[in-house]
Amino acid sequence: MEGRRNGSFETKHFDCRICSKPLRPPIFECNAGHFFCLTCRNKIPYTRKLPVCCKGASARSHGMESVVVSIRVDCANAEHGCTKKVMYYDKEEHEKACPHMQRYCYCPGCNFSGSSAELWEHCSLAYPDQQHGKLVTFSYFEPFDINDTYASPDWYLLRSKDDGQIFVLNVKPAAPPISGHAVSLVCVQPGATWSKYGCSLSFSCFKGHHGSSTLYSVPRSSLSHGLPRGFFCLVPFVARSANGFVLTVTIDTEMDYDGVDELTASSCMRMISCASC
Repeated sequence: MEGRRNGSFETKHFDCRICSKPLRPPIFECNAGHFFCLTCRNKIPYTRKLPVCCKGASARSHGMESVVVSIRVDCANAEHGCTKKVMYYDKEEHEKACPHMQRYCYCPGCNFSGSSAELWEHCSLAYPDQQHGKLVTFSYFEPFDINDTYASPDWYLLRSKDDGQIFVLNVKPAAPPISGHAVSLVCVQPGATWSKYGCSLSFSCFKGHHGSSTLYSVPRSSLSHGLPRGFFCLVPFVARSANGFVLTVTIDTEMDYDGVDELTASSCMRMISCASC
């Protein structure tokens, strides 16, 4: 008869001896009883700084595998409403995308924090006059338009109809000596620097003009320290079209990021192509 009991454990006993990351199947064991993951096992012949025992013979540890797959832990956001019990080795990945992870308001001086849904509700109630930005809902892979002006650039809070994910699109004057407006996009989600989302953007300042830019991996942040710096698109100032411009935005979830590291992704922040400027 299967039973469950509450308890505690030392995480070091369920972490890889070599990389210290949580163990997940397949798991291997050296003659001294140390456990390590498949990735580290494959690197052993090329790694110098290792315990002597790990360089010797190793075997698959089915017993440890059965143990780690049975360990369920609370999400760190349990106090904020998350009720999921996740496998110990999946805890970090779950928390990166957990909808209950705290997000912060993008407006300077605002101390609000909450889940994605709470952030959206906060902004819709706190800024009904839209003086601090505009709220836009969209669907992945479907283009949508943002109308902006040279005189009064804006912040836009975007929410996906598909999964409720929130983004902030910021349009602001570029720092001198650059002339025009810098456009940035951030995924409001704690965790690693880059997200699974991509974005393509095109704009037109006057008839016959077309510009475009691509962001292969949208940076992500909880906004606890404000909006990240940098931009991935520059809309040039055009005197004959001083009234404004239209941004056509498409956000997706399936761009091919194989081989795109942080350096490449960072360089994509400044990828701009423009015709007929």
